[in-house]
Amino acid sequence: MIRFARFLLAASLAVALAGCAPTPAPDLPAPEVPAPVEPAESPTVEPEPLASVIPSSCDLPEMVELIDGLGFTGAEDVTPPWDPADGTDLKLALDNGGIACAWGPPEADAGVIVYWVPVTDELWAEASEIWESSDMEPVDVPDVAEDAAYFTYLPASEDNLYPRWELNLRFTDLWIQVATSSWENPSDGNVVVDAALEIAAP
Repeated sequence: MIRFARFLLAASLAVALAGCAPTPAPDLPAPEVPAPVEPAESPTVEPEPLASVIPSSCDLPEMVELIDGLGFTGAEDVTPPWDPADGTDLKLALDNGGIACAWGPPEADAGVIVYWVPVTDELWAEASEIWESSDMEPVDVPDVAEDAAYFTYLPASEDNLYPRWELNLRFTDLWIQVATSSWENPSDGNVVVDAALEIAAP
């Protein structure tokens, strides 16, 4: 009887221990790892080009030296007190923040006039109407990278006491005019155009 009781005790302990055995965990799918997100590229912002610089006065020794070296011996600043008439490109230039300068020998009838004018599409179109009405024509100036240009050359005649040579050029936001009575071809004033551009460089 005692042996049977011991057997029952041992059996019951075995059953109890079996009931306490850990239950195996079910097979679960591995968690999905999201693919790395590439950062979006920021759009490249092009810097705004700097505006051309309009001279504040005609006191420009480099222009005096240049004009003198072009055969206008004794050149100096001979800019007059301008009083332009309505409907002229000079009035357009001065009324729109431009400056017009003249250099040449004093008391002489020869020299060079240069405009620097901040220009917009509207102002260029208005000036173009004036030039076209005076028989100036569009031109591509050799060795100058202008956006647009108008040129005229009129020899001396009964109506024109002196020859007239005039070149108007646009460079993005800048209008440059060079005028004289001493040249004939559009490219004759290239050295002056180059100097004017250098002065206006931001």
